[in-house]
Amino acid sequence: MIVYLVGMPGAGKTSCGMVWARQLGYKFYDMDVFIESLHGQSIPALFESAGESRFREIEKETLRLISQGNKRIIATGGGTPCFFDNMAFMKAHGLVIFLDCPVDTLIQRLHGSQEQRPLLQHCRNEEEIRKFVQELYEQRRPFYEQAHISLQNYEPQSLPQALVSAIQHT
Repeated sequence: MIVYLVGMPGAGKTSCGMVWARQLGYKFYDMDVFIESLHGQSIPALFESAGESRFREIEKETLRLISQGNKRIIATGGGTPCFFDNMAFMKAHGLVIFLDCPVDTLIQRLHGSQEQRPLLQHCRNEEEIRKFVQELYEQRRPFYEQAHISLQNYEPQSLPQALVSAIQHT
């Protein structure tokens, strides 16, 4: 089985995915890290040099590439489910889990990381981050809510029972 983690930047997709993969004996893939290694550029540099539309195409290609195999957890980019047919693809090829993190928590986690996150680079302070994150969350939520499972209270250290049950029933 392939498990796709979707959610906003800062929701904990990478942190949870790494730990949960280890607990399940699965391989872990972070799409952003994978893209950076394939293209030899950081996500912000690739975003700037290629533009957002080309970056989204690269993201789609990468999603299909790392979905070849089994027993893997894939932490997607925050925008991955929102472009092309990526959400339908993930739902057809595995279990999609939405890590639904409160906006206030996202803002705390994202504050100070604007340089590493291309969409946040224009934000100069916490107020601008809050406004941008809230708007982005509202735009992306309809895509995220298409996931098979939505988790609101989750910790990297404890494997969610919903995930264990879903894996056992496949």
